[in-house]
Amino acid sequence: MLAAACAPARRPIELPAGGSSPIPGHAALWERIAAPCRNVRTMEFLLVLGGRSGDSTLRRTRMRAAAERPGSLRIEALAPFGAPVFVFVARDDRATLLLPRDRQVVREARPAEVLYALAGLALDPGDVQALLTGCLEPEPVATAARRHRDGSVAVELRGGATAFVRDPGGGQVIVAGRRGDLTVEYAEHVRGLPRRLRIQVEGPRGGTDLTASLSRVSMNVELHPAAFTVEVPPQYTPVTLAGLRGASPLEETAGTAVAARP
Repeated sequence: MLAAACAPARRPIELPAGGSSPIPGHAALWERIAAPCRNVRTMEFLLVLGGRSGDSTLRRTRMRAAAERPGSLRIEALAPFGAPVFVFVARDDRATLLLPRDRQVVREARPAEVLYALAGLALDPGDVQALLTGCLEPEPVATAARRHRDGSVAVELRGGATAFVRDPGGGQVIVAGRRGDLTVEYAEHVRGLPRRLRIQVEGPRGGTDLTASLSRVSMNVELHPAAFTVEVPPQYTPVTLAGLRGASPLEETAGTAVAARP
């Protein structure tokens, strides 16, 4: 805990600011830019996630994940050997968190509350997929667009989110976004979709600051419904989510999970 408190502050994500001018035809502009992320119906991928949430350091952990619109998500936090650190499955507004190493289970929880307890991200399953692909919102609709002096374009979305677009040399892509107290920075795009993210959330004790890398991404493949269910062994003990808050299995002092290179 002392090491985390004394660690140097990481740089904040910088978003375009200052003078800007409105752009006509914002709807058509956004439809073109957002087409790659809007077209993702399902995705399977490996995720390496690490960083800081509040006072806790989260070790870089390799995860196997699958998502399906509008609201299904599965995440398995992998260990170097043996059982996963955790298995999280969610459909719509219900989630189950399995902790195989402790033989415990959290049932019938709100997905956003579970993900907040794990990694400081209060997001529902559809929001996670939208964040990872760059759309920011599950159903993003542009309401306005403005061009900044540095050439970047800010697209305002219904609901209050803003996507920032630049042309790094291979066509316009979404390079950053802001949604409420969450800010995200995107890099290493492949066919218009990011493979590397940095996520910051304002909050108590310094908020959340995570980096994430995606690899082995398969999109729009058929996923069996069983992917979003989990069988709970009868010997597992039910626990409440409150018991996890402040003691995420991803914390550097908890568990034995380490990241593998994606």
